[in-house]
Amino acid sequence: MITVQKLFLKESLGNTLREVDSFEVTKKGIVGAKVALPQRHILILTTEIIERFDLEPGDLKENIIIDGLDIHALSSGTVIQIGEVQIRLTYHCEPCKQIKDVVALKKIEHQRGYLGTVLNKGEIKIGDTLTVLDITYDSIPYTIKDRIMWYLDQQKNPVSIKKLAYEISVSPSYYRAIPNMLKKMDPKYMDLVNYPSKNKQPSLFD
Repeated sequence: MITVQKLFLKESLGNTLREVDSFEVTKKGIVGAKVALPQRHILILTTEIIERFDLEPGDLKENIIIDGLDIHALSSGTVIQIGEVQIRLTYHCEPCKQIKDVVALKKIEHQRGYLGTVLNKGEIKIGDTLTVLDITYDSIPYTIKDRIMWYLDQQKNPVSIKKLAYEISVSPSYYRAIPNMLKKMDPKYMDLVNYPSKNKQPSLFD
């Protein structure tokens, strides 16, 4: 049986995690937590990874710790159910500077937990069971470059830099890197992004 062992809530301000017995979720993410991007509502980790890297619960900024499943082996687009809540798995959480003091970033890649999008309103609590459902969505690429192409391939009309960044759920540190990434791709992708001006680097905030 796959069960929830621990739950953590990232407070609205800062990166502090608070251990809780349960939390509510909506299609916008965890209620009372820091606002999350659409593909990054929730981060699920396993006890096996915590033990393998000699970590403490919460060290990797995870929201849910489960036992009894190698979640990283599941395909992007898989839908799981925890208690009454369904979650679409999006991609493995990328190692970042927030965890560099507790683990080697290169070693933890593809083992930092699985990000997911919440599909319905409900409650998740310690002891809830996890079930892998016979429902799948399209796979979402792991790398930002591939994610940009994946998203733009679905667009019939040009989108703004702001919308592109939000829809592929990149952090602010990547906003100004996107234009340079686009320049190295097939020219068709440049034509699918609206730039505020040809005379300056596109900005998310224009």
